[in-house]
Amino acid sequence: MLGQKESRALNDQEFAEKVSGVLVEPRVDDQTKAKGFSPVEKFPQVEFSPYQNASYEWNLIGSGIMWNKYDFPVFLLSQDSAVIIEEIANKNEKRKKPYTMDVAEFDLVMQGSVLSSFPPINMSSSKQPMPIILVVASMDSASFFRDKSLGADSPLSGMISLLAAVDALSQVDDANAFKKQIIFLIVTGEAWGYLGSRRFLAELDTQTDIVNGIDINQIELVLEIGSVGKSISHGINSFFTHVTRDSPATNRSIDALKGALKSLDQTASRSQWRNRPISGVVLEDFDTVFTNKFYHSDLDDFSNINSSVIAAAASLVSRALYILASDKELNTTALSSINVNSSLVEDLLGCLLTCEPGLSCELVKDHITPTSVCPNNYVGVLLEKTSLPSKNTNSSCSESCSNKDHVCIRAETPAKGSCVVSTTRYIPAYSTRLKFESDKWILLPPNASDPLGMVDPVWTESFWNVIGLRTYTVQSATYDRLVLLAGIIVTVLAYLAIAVTRTVVAKALKHD
Repeated sequence: MLGQKESRALNDQEFAEKVSGVLVEPRVDDQTKAKGFSPVEKFPQVEFSPYQNASYEWNLIGSGIMWNKYDFPVFLLSQDSAVIIEEIANKNEKRKKPYTMDVAEFDLVMQGSVLSSFPPINMSSSKQPMPIILVVASMDSASFFRDKSLGADSPLSGMISLLAAVDALSQVDDANAFKKQIIFLIVTGEAWGYLGSRRFLAELDTQTDIVNGIDINQIELVLEIGSVGKSISHGINSFFTHVTRDSPATNRSIDALKGALKSLDQTASRSQWRNRPISGVVLEDFDTVFTNKFYHSDLDDFSNINSSVIAAAASLVSRALYILASDKELNTTALSSINVNSSLVEDLLGCLLTCEPGLSCELVKDHITPTSVCPNNYVGVLLEKTSLPSKNTNSSCSESCSNKDHVCIRAETPAKGSCVVSTTRYIPAYSTRLKFESDKWILLPPNASDPLGMVDPVWTESFWNVIGLRTYTVQSATYDRLVLLAGIIVTVLAYLAIAVTRTVVAKALKHD
């Protein structure tokens, strides 16, 4: 098992000194699948938690090995590479010539959050801003192996559910009559100290241009869609709400969720909204402990979730948002007309969690030109689901979308895009203790007024080249030493032979 090898390398210094690298096979045995594997802590990111009980175990099988320090690289092999390495290893064991062996050598090789409102915010309107319902999901995951971080259940099931809910709400006829503004926020960097949500709050506090038109004081409720891909218990979809505090807004959201689907329970909260007078509700597929046995693991893939459950969560969210945004008596007829497109959910799962079709799927190619096929962490946003057609529909819209309320979408497609009215923004996701000024990054000192910044490790990542693997035959060190010893012996014998020969020749000449 991966964790046992690394633990030995860390605890046994003599063994660790002999390790130059670890190659991990991609195969997973049945025991690991049954038991589960999670390389993060039992209480993920506990340093950012508002709870007094920091020893609580949400992630029962968490090993924490992802945060350990290693003096050697650990590589997860691809299926093809694993076959090659296995053949070489078997050949080394059977080799009759112990003085040669095959070796493998490697060449070593934060994004932004997306915000969009529904309906779009009218920046030129003089009307009193409406209360805001902020709906949040996360788009990125983490794992021990950086390039294998699909995060199917945690957190992409929540993001896909959010996108499906947006699609369902976009079909509502009376959206312009909403009494509250719905803003959808898909954040990145949450696995690294909640970078996305903390940066978003920092932008709101300073009222930068990125969040122009959004007032933090107008946020009435935050609804986060977390892991919702495994919410099945005895054949029934069971979702749980985790709330920040009792408040009228929280109670209304719970009532709205119950009105949409009566299968809820109340438990705890999430940390990034603490110390703020904002009511928050998190929708999850677990109550007191994680149901995902592969949280932040490379094994949290397509096979770890259920598409029908994600569609059910999207239906729950879309109908609850309709109730909250309409701010009127429950209308059963109106709610029943809000239906989630199950085919869209299936398409998103195929695009974002598999290599076939992967990012080459029609849904992606209809909006952007992908540079790779297999997805990993980052995903785009479907702008037109929260936008209105613009009167200016010039085929080359990148130049014609001059109005600040306009956004050019599908500009990479053969049609050269179209111009729409949309409040869609890209928000950077980096530490609140970093500032880019005068073409360089500046590390700001810790601020006592920002408790989360005080424990922020300021995550950064190097630029990597493409990881490559090559195998070749080399002589063993023992054989090299024998060759050296033999060379020394030959040299000494040659010197002695020359000396003896010179002595004999010298005597013979004198005798003559």
